[in-house]
Amino acid sequence: MIRHAQTTSSSRRQPSRREMGLRHPVPTKDTHFDESDEAYCVCVGMQGTRPEMEDAHSLKLNIQNELKTLQQKPHSYKSLNFFAVFDGHAGDESSKFCAEHILEVVDEHLEKSEDLELTDDLIIRSYLALDEKLKTWMEKVKGISPFNGSGSTGITCFVKISDNEVEAICANVGDSRCVLYHNGKTYEMSYDQKPMNEVERKRIEAADCTVTMNRVNGNLAVARAFGDFRYKGNEKKKPEEQAVCCVPEIIRKKLEGFKRGNKEDPSFLILACDGLWDKFTNEEATQYVREQFKKYDIFNETEISSDLMQPIRITWLNKKVDEWDANDVEGWIESLGSPYNNYFLSKFRNGLDLKQVMLQDDKFNRLKETLRHASNFVDEFKKKFIERNEIQEKPKTIPRTTREKLIHLTERMVDYAVFEKKSDDNVSVAIILFK
Repeated sequence: MIRHAQTTSSSRRQPSRREMGLRHPVPTKDTHFDESDEAYCVCVGMQGTRPEMEDAHSLKLNIQNELKTLQQKPHSYKSLNFFAVFDGHAGDESSKFCAEHILEVVDEHLEKSEDLELTDDLIIRSYLALDEKLKTWMEKVKGISPFNGSGSTGITCFVKISDNEVEAICANVGDSRCVLYHNGKTYEMSYDQKPMNEVERKRIEAADCTVTMNRVNGNLAVARAFGDFRYKGNEKKKPEEQAVCCVPEIIRKKLEGFKRGNKEDPSFLILACDGLWDKFTNEEATQYVREQFKKYDIFNETEISSDLMQPIRITWLNKKVDEWDANDVEGWIESLGSPYNNYFLSKFRNGLDLKQVMLQDDKFNRLKETLRHASNFVDEFKKKFIERNEIQEKPKTIPRTTREKLIHLTERMVDYAVFEKKSDDNVSVAIILFK
């Protein structure tokens, strides 16, 4: 498993002024990779412009060799795998706890089962029990109030693999999302659980809460979550009946006609928080990944082309200035101490390409050394941006193996969501590529 430097997600609550966001994205990434005989998996998380990173994730291959119950009792699993992305809010306590303890709780419920099958009922009971453990941990171990607003969505997927048979079992709590690409089609493996959805609204109102501005009590933007115990205190209601509950919706999908070694059109899963899905439709996400697989020649152990080595953050600098963050541009222009600050700012605010304005505008053509000044200005501008974000022009090594390519393209997808698509949330993306 590979781990790069960590940063951290967003708030599902209505954010305070302090939490509204940073002026520029934090580019540091938290990257994990693992591989088995059946699949490659990678997850990349980036803080973006949020004040903190509150996402967590779990990538576990062949958990039949890890769960005590499956180690001790006969079972039918050849390869059982687990993948999850947790999008926390009001702190990372809930997301990290869930990522670390979810399989432990599933194992406890498997031990009590007769057939060791991951039934819908077993998964639901496990997730409700995980929520109770989270509350107890907050109170007795962490020493914090479980009513402090901390919570987390959770998109989870168990994958059973045997020979040419694959089954994905997706259990969703909240508005993170999972999609499956297989045999030319994109399949929804989860649906966003928003307060305005009819089934969610009915439960929320029956528990004496309201849906205001599409939020629970005007505050929480998801209808199901781990934690968020302030919305789970109705003594007349069962855990699954509370205004906010953590009962997962479960979708099962067998990959019909799956063939191992399909390098021309491989099957894959994408799990991601809403920082990605706010900017990509399901089909756009799978199409993007498929295009990258082809560009990278993902299964060919050769170096990728030079154009794919250019970091998106650098490419982004060469686009129209209106793609840049206004606060950063204005701040950096002013910090350069140029005598043309006001003129530059007015052109920038009109969304024009700054360099072309300076090179072609009549006002500048009448000034001495305009071309030199313009070029120096933009060069210095880019230099400051690069230094500020600790960006290197080129990675130290050129991706050659499937593992390196999958990591690189997933990191680029996260960059694309933040820098090109302008996501203002934490972005965590997991890709599971079947061999």
